[in-house]
Amino acid sequence: MAIKNIIFDIGQVLKGWHPERIYKMYDKETADAVIEAIWGTGYWFEMDRGVLSDRELFEKMLACAPAYREQITYVYDHLEEISERMEYAIPWIHEMKDSGYRVYFLSNYSRHLRRQVPQTIDFLPLMDGGIFSSDVQLLKPDPRIYELLCRQYQLTPGECLFLDDSQENVDAAIRFGMHGIRFEGFEKSYPVIMDYLVSH
Repeated sequence: MAIKNIIFDIGQVLKGWHPERIYKMYDKETADAVIEAIWGTGYWFEMDRGVLSDRELFEKMLACAPAYREQITYVYDHLEEISERMEYAIPWIHEMKDSGYRVYFLSNYSRHLRRQVPQTIDFLPLMDGGIFSSDVQLLKPDPRIYELLCRQYQLTPGECLFLDDSQENVDAAIRFGMHGIRFEGFEKSYPVIMDYLVSH
């Protein structure tokens, strides 16, 4: 069965994400506290799930490190300082489209992140569709989110190539019946992916 559809994860595939830059903004103790409060507590993960409100989850982050409220708030409100759209993203999507593939996204992604840094996902209008986890209250690698994508866009799993930086998410896609390749950086993975498409 030939591959007809390319399904991209967004974070660390089409968009760069660099929380380590916080160490250039604050001393190590402060940066450690900020990173733990935002990303180490599980609340960011719950923002991606989209069941609880972003504000409610943000207050929970603040409660984890009240002494660093100002710094946590700054990072939360200035995500453009630690994220960016990859330069290759738009040309690569165009290349896939010009080669006859339909292109979709499937991403664990919060509403807050979409509001904060829309410029990092300015490639969305080029794509044929996709699903953000926070819109459907499901997270990869839950098989239901892969099923939902296929049902919504009438995709046959065996005709889809799924690209994600998480091996767990790739494995779930393969179990669902898709082709899957773990993305390990553009320089390393681009030739692997494009060669795979030639042979499938």
